[in-house]
Amino acid sequence: MFAHFGSILTRVSSHTAPDTELLERFVRHGDEAAFAALVERHGPMVLGACRRVLGDPHAAEDAFQAAFMVLARKAAGLSRTAALAGWLYGVARRVAMKARTAPPPEPLPGREPEGRGRDPLAELTGREIIAVLEEELHRLPAAHRLPVVLCCLEGLTLDEAAARVGCTTGALRGRLERGRDRLRARLTARGLAPAAALALASGSRIAGASALPSGLRALTVQAALNFGSRPGPVPGGPRHLAEAVLHAMLATKLKLVAVAFGATFLVVSALLAQNAREHAPPGAAKGADATGTEVAAPDGPQPGSVVIGRVLSEPGGKAVAGVVVTLWNGGGSGRWTARSDASGAYSFPDIQPGDHYRVWIESEVKGNREAGTWSEWGPVKFKDRRGAADDLFVEMPQSVSGTVTDADTGKPVPGADVTFSTADGNRTVIKTDAAGRYRLFVKSREVDLSCAGTPDRYEESKLRQRVTVGAGQHLKDVDFQVKSAPPFTGSVVMPDGKPAKGAEVRVEIRWTPLNPGSAFGGAEIGRDFRLKADDEGRFQGYMRGALGVRAQTVELKVIVRLSDHTAGGVVHAKTTAAAGYRLDPLKLALGKSSGFRVRVVNPDGEPVTDAVLIATNPRGWDFGLSGPVKHEGDGRYLMTGLVPGLDYYLVVRAPGLQPREQAGELVFQPGVVLKPDEVRDLEAVRLEWWGKKAVPGLIEKLTSAETSARERAAGQLGELGADAVGAVPALVERLKHDPRNTVRYGAAAALGKIGPMARAAVPDLITALQEDTGGGVQREAATALGLIGDPSALPVLNGALKNSDSDAPRAAAEAIRRLEEAAKKRLGAP
Repeated sequence: MFAHFGSILTRVSSHTAPDTELLERFVRHGDEAAFAALVERHGPMVLGACRRVLGDPHAAEDAFQAAFMVLARKAAGLSRTAALAGWLYGVARRVAMKARTAPPPEPLPGREPEGRGRDPLAELTGREIIAVLEEELHRLPAAHRLPVVLCCLEGLTLDEAAARVGCTTGALRGRLERGRDRLRARLTARGLAPAAALALASGSRIAGASALPSGLRALTVQAALNFGSRPGPVPGGPRHLAEAVLHAMLATKLKLVAVAFGATFLVVSALLAQNAREHAPPGAAKGADATGTEVAAPDGPQPGSVVIGRVLSEPGGKAVAGVVVTLWNGGGSGRWTARSDASGAYSFPDIQPGDHYRVWIESEVKGNREAGTWSEWGPVKFKDRRGAADDLFVEMPQSVSGTVTDADTGKPVPGADVTFSTADGNRTVIKTDAAGRYRLFVKSREVDLSCAGTPDRYEESKLRQRVTVGAGQHLKDVDFQVKSAPPFTGSVVMPDGKPAKGAEVRVEIRWTPLNPGSAFGGAEIGRDFRLKADDEGRFQGYMRGALGVRAQTVELKVIVRLSDHTAGGVVHAKTTAAAGYRLDPLKLALGKSSGFRVRVVNPDGEPVTDAVLIATNPRGWDFGLSGPVKHEGDGRYLMTGLVPGLDYYLVVRAPGLQPREQAGELVFQPGVVLKPDEVRDLEAVRLEWWGKKAVPGLIEKLTSAETSARERAAGQLGELGADAVGAVPALVERLKHDPRNTVRYGAAAALGKIGPMARAAVPDLITALQEDTGGGVQREAATALGLIGDPSALPVLNGALKNSDSDAPRAAAEAIRRLEEAAKKRLGAP
């Protein structure tokens, strides 16, 4: 039974787990789903920050990818705090500012009606206000900036932001108000009082405007993971940005070492009650000011070559101005954009030379060229620090054209994806225009074409066409027919019977192919998407993909929950190939939300007050439909806001557990279907390993032959804190001799969480900090030394600040800060 839920838990926790847990999963287990959840959670905020700095959407997407590449590379060195949103915001702004070192391309506007162009002064004012807002937001202290980022840029409610930060709603509200007040005052001081009120009032709309483009999240996850630790293609543009920012971070860290020297001498002198002041090394005070402002970092890699080219109307024709051109490095989706001037010329500065660069005219930019048309890419050749691109032509003497139509009705299909081969052996895609037409201006060559249908309705065409285009030849009627996926319709009404106007409809489609042995079982087949009900509460969608795999049966689950969690509902439907995939209209009447109530205790029957509760359904079709949880006292929890009629399982985990834990650490209540407005009382949940009595069993698990069991045991002992003091010798043994670095750094982390009662482990933690180069071990050893609070570790922590090849410096600096504060308290210093 527990194995059945393994994949469910990974997906559930990806939606509901805090940032700290997702980071830990990614660092410890290389969990791609956890990293993807972080990209999905913080992506809109990061993309919004990049767009506000850069303006150009393509440059912003490159900066967006670079920001998460930096996260993938630096994740192991980040302290496990709840401030990831603030850290990512800082990285996003830093990457975007780095991208501005080259002259940014102009924004890519749509075509304006004649005589109704935008006021240039208004455009400039808007950009200036945004720039000032970004600058002043960046200047806020971290404690005030984080709530503003979470609530105004990520659009979280106060309750959600407080849960993310790990404080009470009242405390978060106070920090947010102080941050808003300080930001408003700074904007007012710069003459932007009206803009200040507007900006602060519309923060959630700013975040909403930066929704992730289709496909960008998956592309970013793969690129970041490849950049972080695994082989695979990485986009060149984002890679250069990420490397430059990482280089600057390293330089800043090394400069701050001098400051830490001064702090270390201060702590030692306080501890020894010396009368004479120790002086920091020469120049140490120049690294940062008293407020912790970052030291200016040197620029990244040296400038590269300049790539130049021009755009002509046709071979031998006139220059064309205002055309947006993309440069691609051939190694991924990283790209740069520029616009041709009056002479048709364009340029890309600071490009690192390579063998596979090419340029093209953007087909999807409004006003750039006719919709549905494309012309050949141009290769780039480098020589003497200059890159020369072949001329680009809006039109060429040869072309291939055709129309995509509905196979049943014969009507044109706009927005269909036509894929085809390029002259250099790659493939690319273009969308048909409003009349379903496309036209490719090509060199005299062979062209291989196919049609992938549309993302939301039309299936991929089985037809593949290969044509040979002769010199001066315009081949026409290279057409495709695509079949519409089976439709479904439905309607939603509120509990009072009125139409659910504009309700968000979540659709899950799963199917079984005619040959079950070819799929299902190992991997789910289907797709999940969202629709929006119209003013009458009606919706329509298509079962795209079912025809392509010749589905034998198709199951639909339609879920609706209001944004305030007060009402919801679910409806199921099933159809078959034999029935022609026909479905009667779906009807869904929302009911008042439901909930669970459950008590969680440890093996001694004592209440567990910080358990983690997640609601999911047994097939793992998770859309984040778990509800808010309230601890009512004495280990009793109330989860509300659940969808009536949806089959739920309740997952109860003790704090600190990884999502892949097996039997004995995870507790499942049987799947139940709740009625509208019902709060179901469940049997008490006993977490067998939680409490002092679990320590002997966990110590035994530390010697298990299974790495995962040892990792879990170390993590669980750490979560017990001082109650696990009896496990210190066993944890030290793992720290010294375990062959897996994940177990060693887990043991170090557990010793730190046990705290001062683990002082006997200090010599071994010092040795680990000095000698253990396994990933994460030095970081956790430094953190543990700071938590244990033994000043004898100061010299070694000071030495760890110089280690530029590990994650230890940040943790060592934090440990030194802890020891400094403790020393001041002991001496009664202010």
